[in-house]
Amino acid sequence: MRRRDPDTPLTYDEALRIARELAGDSGSLAAYPHRGLETARHGRGYAFTETIRSERGDLDGYVLVAENSHGSGILGVFGRTMETVIVEHLAKSEHDNREIPDTELGVPQRLALAAFDAGDSRVDVHGTDAATLDYAEYILTAMRRFPAVSGRNTLARNDHLLQPQDPARQYVHNCPLCTEPVMHNARYPHTVCDRCHTRTTDRAGRPIQGYNTSFSGGMATYYTDIPALPDGSAAPQEECVEVTRTGVCYIDGRPATIEEGRFGGIVVQLIATG
Repeated sequence: MRRRDPDTPLTYDEALRIARELAGDSGSLAAYPHRGLETARHGRGYAFTETIRSERGDLDGYVLVAENSHGSGILGVFGRTMETVIVEHLAKSEHDNREIPDTELGVPQRLALAAFDAGDSRVDVHGTDAATLDYAEYILTAMRRFPAVSGRNTLARNDHLLQPQDPARQYVHNCPLCTEPVMHNARYPHTVCDRCHTRTTDRAGRPIQGYNTSFSGGMATYYTDIPALPDGSAAPQEECVEVTRTGVCYIDGRPATIEEGRFGGIVVQLIATG
């Protein structure tokens, strides 16, 4: 469901291809022409309606494919119509791409922006109190997860990063492997950074990656070193049963746990030794 070339303008044919992959019944898809959506400054895309078969009978559904996002759902719930779906999408796109003036930025946001624009992985400003630096590095870590997006755009898309800091909260801790800042969660105090997370292996050193198995819970790990097929298509996945079963992986030979996060996602924590 990814765009083949996200740097080119979205065409109707490409949107239709993605919509067919998203639809519950691709045979029932019908274009929903909407000039405002198809010519929007931000969030431009195409909308489709579909019929969703269910035990309760046929339901009206939709698929919306935009240049940088896509979504689908059921219409008629709480008065939801195709028009309200499009209006909400366009409003969010405008909000996410708004210009943020300097007057809306606090000290932590300014420090994070300066570090991000300089290509730094840490905020290192002498004379700044520890609590402000902690929050600034939290914001910087969020920005670095989207390196192709400007720091200000990351702030625009994440309103919580513009909130004043909570003096009672710890925002980051050092990665136990490389000391890079990691978004702190008291439930997972030994979480490794994103870069170290990508180096997880099984006991023999084969690279693996963890995935959520469903919305209701569960985790499985798969090997990532399987080459593509000769025709260029993806190879069948091979599960790493050992790590899935034990929840123990390795990073640079050091043992770590890999598990499903409380609210989804995959969490990797270094196992303390000695």
